[in-house]
Amino acid sequence: MKFLKNLKVKKLVQATRLHFGAVIKELKEGKKDNELWSQAEKLAGRNESLVVAKYLHLRAESIAKQ
Repeated sequence: MKFLKNLKVKKLVQATRLHFGAVIKELKEGKKDNELWSQAEKLAGRNESLVVAKYLHLRAESIAKQ
């Protein structure tokens, strides 16, 4: 069990499909959180196709925490 103490555990995902659905609805309405979008761009690095996926995850988690 000693190895468990040194194991880095990722945060549990709190967002459900309902949260992701809410984010998709926001995007369809032209709404986005610019701060989270910038964070998603940084996380995606130079891969533009990952920006939306990262944003969806960040925003869904944000909604789930409210």
